[in-house]
Amino acid sequence: MISTSGHLISKFPEVRFHRTRIFNWVIKSTDVYLSLIYYRLHELIYDSKLIHADESPVKVMRIDHAKINNGKKIYMWVYHKLTKERRDLKVAGCWVHARRPFAKFIKSVGQDTARGSIAQKAYSIITEIMHIDNTFDDLSVTDRKKQRQLVLSEKVDTYFARMGKTEILTGNS
Repeated sequence: MISTSGHLISKFPEVRFHRTRIFNWVIKSTDVYLSLIYYRLHELIYDSKLIHADESPVKVMRIDHAKINNGKKIYMWVYHKLTKERRDLKVAGCWVHARRPFAKFIKSVGQDTARGSIAQKAYSIITEIMHIDNTFDDLSVTDRKKQRQLVLSEKVDTYFARMGKTEILTGNS
């Protein structure tokens, strides 16, 4: 084990390396060896006909002189592949990811300019869907699915119907 001061802890406390050298060894090892694993996993995933990808938040902790500080939230892509096609699966999207471009547009033009726009309408509907869906968090998976079908299916259908109409897309409501 190596401490941040560059001492080899355990058997050889008298052996010292500059920490830059140690960090460079770690980086070089990662580049040479872990990259091989990464590229092989990449090949295996992309050989599949079905891939699920999700951007998952991960909190990275910072350690300063034996004191752990709250780290910052970063996002890591997580992939999963299926070995064979399944007819019982449906294409699904993430409401957060669907809402993001509308939020960016509203932020870029300002609330007043965005008022009544397609982006503002889409953002509002998705926000309402997400808010209602969050109230189901404490339910079991089965009950959550039932509630989504009972309460949200009509709102989701309305969203797709409204966003698909030409008069909405041209701004005439």
